[in-house]
Amino acid sequence: MAIGSKLAAAGEFIHKELATPLHVVGDGGPPEGRPRPVFDWGRNANGWRVIVRNLTDQAIAPWYLGSDMVHRAPRLIAPGATGVVKGKPDPLRRGSPADMKLDLCIGGLSNLLVVSRGPGRGKFAADVYGCPPWDFGFVALAPHRPLILAVRPGRPPQSRAA
Repeated sequence: MAIGSKLAAAGEFIHKELATPLHVVGDGGPPEGRPRPVFDWGRNANGWRVIVRNLTDQAIAPWYLGSDMVHRAPRLIAPGATGVVKGKPDPLRRGSPADMKLDLCIGGLSNLLVVSRGPGRGKFAADVYGCPPWDFGFVALAPHRPLILAVRPGRPPQSRAA
C-alpha cells in the first residue's frame, strides 16, 4: 500500500470517528469508556488558573517544559504587574485539571510552583519551593476559582554563627 493511500485511509477513519455519534450510557452519563467527572473544579476544570501578582522590584520570568502541563504563561511579569498562568486539562480524567509545575525565575534564582490534585473530591495542594529573599504566599486557594499567588520581597536569609 502506497503512503498516499495509507494517509487517505487514515483520514477517512478519522472523519468517520468524528462524524459518528457517541454511544451514550443509558442514564445520560458520559460516553462509554470515559469516567464521569468526580468533582466540579469550576474555573480550573480545563487546567489550573494561577494569577501571579509581582509585588517586587524585579521581573519574574516563568519557564516550563512541555511535560510540565502548562498551556500558557506570560514571558515576563514586570515589577508591580500581574500575570495569568493557565495549565492543561488532565488527559485521563475529563473535567479535571492536570498536575502542573512552573519555574518562576526572579533575581537569578529558581522558584518552583507546583499545583496537584489530591486523592479526595476537591482536594489539591499548591506550593512554591522558593529561594530567599522572596516571599511566596497564596492569597486565595479554592478549587473552583483561580489561585492567586503574591510574590513579595522578603528578608534575606540570616547566617547562623557557630
